[in-house]
Amino acid sequence: MARVRLPRSLGECEIIITKAGSPAIWNRKSGKNRFLLACRNYEEAEKVLQKIRANDGQAAIWL
Repeated sequence: MARVRLPRSLGECEIIITKAGSPAIWNRKSGKNRFLLACRNYEEAEKVLQKIRANDGQAAIWL
């Protein structure tokens, strides 16, 4: 399992498709509040996005 640290001002995250064709979770921010997490496939990205949305203000999640 891996621990992923979330920025304090996460905002609304969404699933995007990168230039390489793999899905990623992105919060459309830049600078220190930027969050980009690459995933293997679209199903994994949906599961991770649900975990992030269910997170209650914690600083990290375990994947």
